[in-house]
Amino acid sequence: RFTVNISGVSGGSAETINLNGKTGFELGDGATALNFSNVTVGGNTTIATITKANTSVGLHNTIFNGNIDSDVNYTLGISGATTLNGTAANANVSMSSGTVTFNTNSLTNANAVSFTGGTVNLQTSGFNTYNINNLTSDSNAGYNIDFDATNKQADIISATGTSTGTLEIIKLK
Repeated sequence: RFTVNISGVSGGSAETINLNGKTGFELGDGATALNFSNVTVGGNTTIATITKANTSVGLHNTIFNGNIDSDVNYTLGISGATTLNGTAANANVSMSSGTVTFNTNSLTNANAVSFTGGTVNLQTSGFNTYNINNLTSDSNAGYNIDFDATNKQADIISATGTSTGTLEIIKLK
């Protein structure tokens, strides 16, 4: 069993990993964790493929421009200022601190999503519906959303599975 850590310079500008024309990362037998820190990674539709259960992916201060494909459940830990511009299939997503920004369908096929702290930033200067499968959230997690009282429009969080907890709106734009 092993862990792969990919780290850029902390406190400086993020390092860029361009996987254009490459196969990306595959976590199968023997691999237990793939951690990205202080990097921007992209260049392929699929950045990582998870084939072994009980694997974890960590995103810390990362801009992740691609998908994580998986037929098995795995852990996706989010911290720091992280942007997920892709999907996280079958992930058990957790965030207890930091700020996460994601696309409308990034967490649609995630197994479960748990926000127990930090900020969920949904402000895009447009009104979107964010589809999340199973959502757990508590009052320690704050949500930034787009909102227009005059025209009665706002971002929508649509949970298609089981949902529990509190959505604490901390910032309207």
